[in-house]
This record gives sequence, structure tokens and C-alpha cells, in this order.
Amino acid sequence: AVALLGIHSVHAEFNFEVGQSIHERVSVFMKTPTNILFQIARYRDNQGFSHGMHAPDRDAFFRFNDALMETYPEFQSIYYGLEDGMFAGHGFNNKIANYREPGHSGYSIDSNGIAEGDMQKHYTSCVNATSGGPLPCDLAVGGKYTECVNDCDIEKCADQDSQRDCAAMGDLERAACEASIKWCPSYTIKEATDDMRRGYLVRSTYCINSEGIPSQAPGEIAKKGTDELGSCYFSDGETLVDRMLDGDYAVCVGGVFVTILLRVHTTAKTMTLGGEDGTSRPRHCRNLIGVLHILSFLVKTSESPSLFQFITCSMMAEMCLMEFWQSTTPSLIYPTF
Repeated sequence: AVALLGIHSVHAEFNFEVGQSIHERVSVFMKTPTNILFQIARYRDNQGFSHGMHAPDRDAFFRFNDALMETYPEFQSIYYGLEDGMFAGHGFNNKIANYREPGHSGYSIDSNGIAEGDMQKHYTSCVNATSGGPLPCDLAVGGKYTECVNDCDIEKCADQDSQRDCAAMGDLERAACEASIKWCPSYTIKEATDDMRRGYLVRSTYCINSEGIPSQAPGEIAKKGTDELGSCYFSDGETLVDRMLDGDYAVCVGGVFVTILLRVHTTAKTMTLGGEDGTSRPRHCRNLIGVLHILSFLVKTSESPSLFQFITCSMMAEMCLMEFWQSTTPSLIYPTF
């Protein structure tokens, strides 16, 4: 019994050298992702995106992001999302782009297949990834969506710092307390039921040209691992993509929005910085230090960190396995993660 107690006491001691070694390895591991985030943040602060990285800046971001993807080939994907639901990025295993329009899923569909308000353009934007045939964007029963409360008016976030009673503190402490308050849109998370037909906003997958921009032009489509250009096909490998959608989409400053869909992917390994709006969450994060590192970095380098609600740098090494936007966009392109 004495010997056992001795062994336990040895193992209970903190090994500073081991801890320092782990810290150094994690710091090295996280250096490149933080450098990428710094470049994006600085480019935005320097007015590189004329629309503040909102939807009209999609192609501007794609051009910049394609350069990052070529510069850092060890990353399978670099992308970002905003609290309004917009999503844009490149990856995973092919030269492709992903994009989701801003907005909320869960809009109602009447008995004639007409979506409420101006959502018809989204309801009719889905497509069969294999054949290219049109499909309605019907939200399955049990599918989750967000619904605004008071027009999504902002309120104090649920984290401990934001919920503190700053008014009860002294002047200096109160100032620091108020500076740490974060504000979140007010919403509820709901599930689609069988008593009402609802639609969702699709996340589309695009072929891209040599500049990283979505394209369906024959002979101009970039392919991974080669400088040779090809054409864009649906996942049957035979049907050429030739599809245009007209409408007042957010990505358009005025014109035509091209939806180009490519392959079906079923897996993704990503290191995720999750947002606070319930639309995307990492399920099995095994390196919270890395996530916190990026969070603190964004707060220090971006004037508006909320615009970087989540930025993901997918890495060869597994850090998180994320269920990818399944809560709000049960995509026909990415069926299950």
C-alpha cells in the first residue's frame, strides 16, 4: 500500500518540461492558421473588400482565398461565415468553391409550392447533384432552422463575461467589464414539423476557374494537382453543368447569379471556430487550446470580430469533426456528415 501511494504521488506531480514541450508544439501547429487569419483580417481592414466581406464580396474573397489555398497547400479548406448565414470558401479535396446566401431557412411553402415573401428564388435553387435536374429545397421533418425574435434584435450573449452586472462595479472595473460585453442576435432554434411545409437555403458547390471564381465555361475549369483546364460536370461525370438562376440574390450587385454544382462529398475533417448563433457547432473538438488561440487572435486583430463569426482552416491532422451546417442547410450536395 505504501509503494502504491508513492507511485500515485509521483504521477500526480506536474511535469513542467512536458507541459512546456506540449505548449511549444501546439504553438508551432497553430502558427500557420493564425497567420492566415491575420492576412485575411488585415486585407479586410485595408479595405480590400469593398462590401465588408458580405455577400457582394464573394468573388473578391474567392480570388484572395484561392491565392491562400495555393500558398498553403497543406490546408484542405479555408472558409468563413457570417452571422447573417452567409458562407464562402474553397476545398475540400477538389478545386471547388462553396457558397450559401445570407438568410434563414424554415420559410413556409403554400399548397401551390410558392414560398413566402421573396424566398421563392431560394426554394427553386436546389438541383439533383447527379443529373442536374431541378429539385425543390424542402426542409425535412425534424430539420432545424432559426427563427428571429424581435427581428433578430441584438441582446447580451449568454457567456459569463457578457452576463456580469457591470453597473455594480467601480469605475475602472466597470469600464473593463462593459468593454468585454458581446452582443448576439435574438433567435430561437426550431424543428420542422409535418403540419407545415418549409424550405431551406441551399449551400451550393461550384466548379472554379484558374482565378478561384465559380465558372461553368467549358475548357476553363481548374483541376487539383495539374495546370490543365477542363469542364464542369455533375457527379455522373457526363452531364455538363449549364445552369443559370435569375433573381435579386445578395451576391449580385445587379445581374445574374450562376449556380454551378459539382461532386457529392460525404466526409470532412476540420478545425472549427464556431459561431454563437446556433447554426454551426463542432461536435468532437479535441484541441480546444487551438480554438481559443484563434478566438483571442481574432479579437486582437479584427476591428469587427463578429464578421469572422467562424473561420475554419481544415488541416490534414484531425482536430475537430464537425457536422457541417446540417442544422440549417440539409444540403443536397453534402447529404450527411
